Amino acid sequence: MIDMKFYKKHKINEIQAIHLELMKRATFNSFNGEYVVKDLIKNREIWDGCLMIRDVGCEFRHHIPPKVECPNSDLIPLRDMPENYWNVDTMYILVKKKNLKEFIKMTRKWGVDDRQILNEEDTEKRLGSSPVKDDVVMLWWD
Repeated sequence: MIDMKFYKKHKINEIQAIHLELMKRATFNSFNGEYVVKDLIKNREIWDGCLMIRDVGCEFRHHIPPKVECPNSDLIPLRDMPENYWNVDTMYILVKKKNLKEFIKMTRKWGVDDRQILNEEDTEKRLGSSPVKDDVVMLWWD
């Protein structure tokens, strides 16, 4: 059960709380979900949203009918759900532009294997909107 009183106290809505709870369950290798989530909550004022997925580089192909081409591993989280394991490795965070340096500094203690800041064109394309008010930071753990 999600303690929404706790999350609301930190100005975190239900959808975001669900994703943070899933992140806690994704602990593996150098990714410590509990630690990262606590750090995110403690620093709530510098980010707008975060999501952790298994980013396998799916590509939307414009076919009739539309087709999405993904590597064979795109359903690994689904495969592992019966074992109560959330198998993800990539976090995307909407970070307020003025707080980007502070956010990057904070992530240095998270054991991240790769850190990227999406350029404005990629951010607009991936968020499906323009102009964008936040930066998108991608973090990946092996």
